Amino acid sequence: MSRLKRLLVEAHQRSVLQALAIYTGASFAVLERVDRRTRRPQFGVRS
Repeated sequence: MSRLKRLLVEAHQRSVLQALAIYTGASFAVLERVDRRTRRPQFGVRS
């Protein structure tokens, strides 16, 4: 079996992709919440 195929099989057995998806989703949710709750300077806005 090739190295890549063994790596993919091992990642599947250890649920690496599922854990990666959970961490990605959670970090996106946290960043979105922080983004909505903080004030940012208005760059490029002219009165």
